[in-house]
Amino acid sequence: MDHLVAMHNANTSVEEMKHAVCRHPRMFGCAFHVATCQKVLSVDALIGIDLPTSRQEFSEQCYALGPPGGHAVCPYSTSPNLTAVTDMSPQCFQQCPELCGAMDHLVAMHNANTSVEEMKHAICRQPHRFGCAFRAPACQEVLGAGAQIGINLPMSRQELSEECHALAPPAGHSVCPHSTSPNFTEVTDLSPQCFQQ
Repeated sequence: MDHLVAMHNANTSVEEMKHAVCRHPRMFGCAFHVATCQKVLSVDALIGIDLPTSRQEFSEQCYALGPPGGHAVCPYSTSPNLTAVTDMSPQCFQQCPELCGAMDHLVAMHNANTSVEEMKHAICRQPHRFGCAFRAPACQEVLGAGAQIGINLPMSRQELSEECHALAPPAGHSVCPHSTSPNFTEVTDLSPQCFQQ
């Protein structure tokens, strides 16, 4: 949900947001079965898309959605600006496809004018997505380019570990402490119990 809020804040198209939902069926599985989550699944006014409220709706909506377009290297990306990153080294993303989602999320956050601190929290939430990039020489240019947007990406596992350990806990998100969208509390406040379960 945090990623959807960031995408909405970055004025991402509804179709791209729907593709993001369809890429993560397991994330919604619990919400379909927990009564307190129905309020959260009804946040269409806050994030700009109608979320499915059942597994059946999820399947139907995703089946009706055409294949994602645009990005040859990261075909399921949702940020139109990701090509600026993937064009630096397509080989990096071909060798480390798990980096697509992480960089897609960072680009969406940057487009939504998210603070550097919040972007660092997003990186620390998903350290496994960067592991391959630290080992692949083709990814060094991509990792080094973070400085262009004001965030120095770690260049090794050791740097990642040190930076995440030194990072102060995020403020303002009591239910989802590692959330990166400043207004994500608008969603979590609908049903804090949903996110605690």
